[in-house]
Amino acid sequence: METQSITIDLDIYKAIETHRQSFAESHNDILHRLLLDDMLAVQQPAEQGGLRIRHGVYLPAGTQLRHIAQRSGDRYVAEVVDGGIMFEGEIYQSPSKAAIAAAGNSRNGWIFWEYMDPITKKWQLLDALRKD
Repeated sequence: METQSITIDLDIYKAIETHRQSFAESHNDILHRLLLDDMLAVQQPAEQGGLRIRHGVYLPAGTQLRHIAQRSGDRYVAEVVDGGIMFEGEIYQSPSKAAIAAAGNSRNGWIFWEYMDPITKKWQLLDALRKD
């Protein structure tokens, strides 16, 4: 893979750092996750319904998603529909795009949304479904 150097200002650097999930994660990893999770979301064929997203995750249509804000207690509810995530009447192609719509600012959808696990009947972070 060929690499390129870019110059960024301090505000951009700080924004990238706020999305770091571990010290092992490089800046390239962070940007890849933030930019390509949304751009590479792949729709499932209509006859199967639901949404296939990165990291080998498939969310069947009808999957309920929620987020409860820790500080304010605000609740956000969404549902997986054929080809996306419906939040307040709009369909978003990825968990991050739906999370941004809900929160009103940049969010990582994997750690924003919880889903109802059909087996345990407990709410789990979407991040628990990632296979890598």
